[in-house]
Amino acid sequence: MEQGHPVMCFVAVDQDTILGFAHLRRQHDTFSAGPSWFLDDLFTTPEARGLGVGRALITRVKAHATAHGGGELRWFTEAENTTAQRLYDTLATKSSWVVYEDLVSGEN
Repeated sequence: MEQGHPVMCFVAVDQDTILGFAHLRRQHDTFSAGPSWFLDDLFTTPEARGLGVGRALITRVKAHATAHGGGELRWFTEAENTTAQRLYDTLATKSSWVVYEDLVSGEN
């Protein structure tokens, strides 16, 4: 990623092999007026799944957030992704929020 880009990338590596990555961005929390964080992407290679790579990446992301002001960390997953949810349920509290999406076209 280019230096200064607001999205950070954390990478899990074993020797010269990338096992996974997590994209994180800082946000301003309108309720607390402090920082909050959004985990945009969490990916592990199929070969690395079940080896603790996802847990290690989320743990590293949490450590970064802690060291930079704390705040709430949020991320989404698909409702059918029960494998990921088993991990997430051990690391965070499932929200009751419902997410809506709408693609807004830009003017060109």
